[in-house]
Amino acid sequence: MGTPVPLDVNGPGARAGFGLDGRLIVVIGILLRAFTIDPPCWLARACREAGRELNRCEFEDVLPG
Repeated sequence: MGTPVPLDVNGPGARAGFGLDGRLIVVIGILLRAFTIDPPCWLARACREAGRELNRCEFEDVLPG
């Protein structure tokens, strides 16, 4: 899905690329994070973080339509 993300922890700035499973991989110095790019997963995480289900208005803000 893209070129490999260089993992030079001494390199300047941030780098990003897509993993083979479609996740967005972001490297900033020694920090490496993987993010799903599937909007329903974002909504599920938002509900977990809020400790409740989002109401319809909040849901539309996260995932219109």
